[in-house]
Amino acid sequence: KSSTLNTILDTDVCKVGGAQAQGTRGTILRDGTISDQEVVSFIDTQGLGADTSITDVQLLEQIMLATESILKLEVINNVLISFDLNLRATPATMANQLTLVTLFSELRQSCFLCFTKWNTNSVMHEWNFPLRVWVKKYRRAASVAEITEDPPSYEEMYQAYCTYIVSSLANEDDGGAFSKMGSYLAFFEARVLWMYNLDLIQQEDKANGELEPYQLRLYEFYRNKCLHTLRDGSTIIHTKDLVFLKSDKDTMQEVSRKLISNRDKRLRELEIVGRDNQKREKVKKYFNSFVSRQKKKIADKNFAVDEDKYVENVANMAGAVKQATTIGCCLM
Repeated sequence: KSSTLNTILDTDVCKVGGAQAQGTRGTILRDGTISDQEVVSFIDTQGLGADTSITDVQLLEQIMLATESILKLEVINNVLISFDLNLRATPATMANQLTLVTLFSELRQSCFLCFTKWNTNSVMHEWNFPLRVWVKKYRRAASVAEITEDPPSYEEMYQAYCTYIVSSLANEDDGGAFSKMGSYLAFFEARVLWMYNLDLIQQEDKANGELEPYQLRLYEFYRNKCLHTLRDGSTIIHTKDLVFLKSDKDTMQEVSRKLISNRDKRLRELEIVGRDNQKREKVKKYFNSFVSRQKKKIADKNFAVDEDKYVENVANMAGAVKQATTIGCCLM
C-alpha cells in the first residue's frame, strides 16, 4: 500500500517496511500533490495480517481503525486495497481478504484492487507472459525514445492472470482456493489497478537519473494509467451518509463477531464447491464468463457495480443466503 501511494504521488512520502521492520501504523491524514492542478488527501492505514486468519477481536480493531480513518475525510473518492501477486494466496490470506471486502461493501463502488509485484522474474516466468515478451524486447534499450510500443494493457494482464488462476487452482487439491479467489475478484469487477512500484534502490536510481530506460517507461506508463483509472472511477461519497460510521463500538463488536462467523461458514461452503468435481467445472465456466465480461468493462473504462452473476451463481451452489447487517455490510 505504501509503495503504491508513493507511485501515485511520485515521491517517497510513505514509509515502506523492510523484512524486519514493522509496516504502517496509525491513521494519519496527509496531503500530497499529483500535479500542479491536483492535490489529494490520503491515509495510509495498516493492513490485515497474512499469516493467520484474523479473530473477531482483531477484526474489531480493524473496523475501528477504518472508522477512525474515514472520519478524518469528508468525501471518499477511492479506496485502494493492495494484493501482492508475488506471494501464494494461502487460506489465511484469502480468508482475511474476503472478510475485508465484506466489511467495505457499503463502499464497494469506490474500492479498487491494486495488483502489486506482478513484474518479478518469477511471476513473469510463471504467468505474466505479456510483460515477459515486452521486457525481453526492450530491456536493453539505451533510451526511452528507443521504446516504440506500449507495455501490456490492463485487460491483457487481467486475462493472463485469470488464465493462470484456472490452470493452477481449478483442480481437486486447490479447488477451494480457486472458488475463493473468484469470489474475491468478483467484488472489484473491473475496478483494478496494475501498480508498477519501484523498490528503494530503484527509487534512488530514478532520483539520480540512473533508472534503466525500460523500467522508467514501465513506471511512467502504469502510473499514468493508474491516475486516469482513478479519475475515471472516482466517486463522491460523503462520509456523513455512511451507515458504517453511525454505530457504536458495541454494535460493531457484534458485527465483527458475525462477520468472522459468517466468513468461516462461507469459506467452508466455497471449499466444498471447489473440491466437488462437477461443481468445480461449473464454477470454472462461470469464472471464464466473468473474466470475459470484466475484460470488456476494463477496456471500456466501465467501473460501475453491476452485481455480476458470478457470486450469486456460486452462492446458489453452496446454498448461501445474503443477509444485511446493521452497519451496511452484506453477508453471503
